[in-house]
Amino acid sequence: MNWQRKAYDMVIVVVALVAALASALLAYDDIAIQSAGNFGRESGGIWKQVMPALYGYGAFAAVMVVGIAVRIFLRRRKQNVIAPNKV
Repeated sequence: MNWQRKAYDMVIVVVALVAALASALLAYDDIAIQSAGNFGRESGGIWKQVMPALYGYGAFAAVMVVGIAVRIFLRRRKQNVIAPNKV
């Protein structure tokens, strides 16, 4: 059973990494580059770097939270099947 938990954890981490990478790439392509004004570029150009990081962190965290919640749910369900609560 221990190998199943480790395999599940590895799959969740890999899925979270793939989701983070995909979200970061999509966010990078989605941000529009602003044109230069009279005094040069506005401060909005930094968002081309910030938004992909935020999207990546958000996607990674979302997948990890769901994965941990499912693992806890499955563990409790298994414990109830093995030793049901006495009423």
